[in-house]
Amino acid sequence: MSIRVAQWATRAVGALSLGLILDRPELELVGVFVSDPAKEGKDAAELAGRSNATGILATSDRDALLRGRPDVVINAADADTRMEEAVDDLEWLLRAGIDVIASEIRQVDHESLDVVRGQNDVLVVHLSCPRQEDLVC
Repeated sequence: MSIRVAQWATRAVGALSLGLILDRPELELVGVFVSDPAKEGKDAAELAGRSNATGILATSDRDALLRGRPDVVINAADADTRMEEAVDDLEWLLRAGIDVIASEIRQVDHESLDVVRGQNDVLVVHLSCPRQEDLVC
């Protein structure tokens, strides 16, 4: 049984994550969310720097992403330049009942996320942290 995964954002970390999703046979890519209008409608493979089309087209429609019924969303949004939007997106995903793995959200009050977590989980990974103790779960 595969895990249904959606990728949220496709800049540096997101494009890398997207490629890793495509490489893993146990993961099924079901959607890609982008905020850049120039990326909307592009195939996931192109956004990951791959040549073989996946048929999964990027969207800026959050509801369309959920229609793919992801089990988990890999959120790689750039929170350094758009913190409020990134937190709103994270809360929206959690309220929709989606598990989230997020990078780059350093300034989130993690205790406040408990209010919207419910039955799902969030894992925030600080990719720049050199020690395991610095990971926030």
